[in-house]
Amino acid sequence: QYVGRCASGETAMSVGPDPVVRLLGLVNGQSYTCTVEAENAIGTSPPSDPVTLVPAGPPGAPVLDAVDALDAAARLTFSPPLDDGGAPVLDYQADCSPGGGSATGAASPIEVSGLVDNQVFRCRVRARNSVGFGAFSVALPVIPGTSGPTADLAVTKTNGVGFVNDADLVDYDIVVANLGPDAVVDARVQDPLTADFSAAVWQCVPADGAECPTDGIDGIDVLVALPVGSSVRFTFSALPSQGPDSPISNVVSVTPPAGIDDPDLANNVASDGPDIRGIFRDGFE
Repeated sequence: QYVGRCASGETAMSVGPDPVVRLLGLVNGQSYTCTVEAENAIGTSPPSDPVTLVPAGPPGAPVLDAVDALDAAARLTFSPPLDDGGAPVLDYQADCSPGGGSATGAASPIEVSGLVDNQVFRCRVRARNSVGFGAFSVALPVIPGTSGPTADLAVTKTNGVGFVNDADLVDYDIVVANLGPDAVVDARVQDPLTADFSAAVWQCVPADGAECPTDGIDGIDVLVALPVGSSVRFTFSALPSQGPDSPISNVVSVTPPAGIDDPDLANNVASDGPDIRGIFRDGFE
């Protein structure tokens, strides 16, 4: 067998007769001076001539700071990874999905072309060194196209009844739409769980290219992406709290992100109720 030794104290043996020794626990980017010795039943050979090595691995993930919409393209602005893996970063690869559009560049920013206007894409970036590619950054959404600072967001809400049963979930239908003229990323939809309710679950279904989280529990507080003319529909099912049978109401709102002006704030909030509640049998109180 063979024994590898480094001046810093690391030691490892080969597995079987193969002349390969794997030294673990080294730090990427740090220089080591190492030798190897052969062992048999009679004894140990003198050490080999020393070699200097610098271990390296793939780089860490860059930090994606922003994704800006362009005409049929997106511009990714990012910061280098904190860990280069022990070898200098050679370049970066950016991609946006769906569709697989990608581009390579030596530094930030990188533009990815070939995208479709007024459609939600999620873009990310990764670094490459002499070892290979590292992990991708967290992906951020973008809607390519002629961007602008104005979007009329609107929300509606109803449960379709004027009376609710204290013992059953109350189902609210919530629709959030973008009436334009510009697309919106990270519009905030909020429907907090007030004292009138003790529990809730919700699901969201996007339409016409929009994007939203699929489901959740308790109140709604999520970010959605809305191309012009698109919408998301929430089904919000909440259980009335036990207590006095006072009427209940529920309110939902949509807030545009910073930099987007909404010309009609009156349709950014919707409510349902007050609905009379109690225990009903066969439709009678």
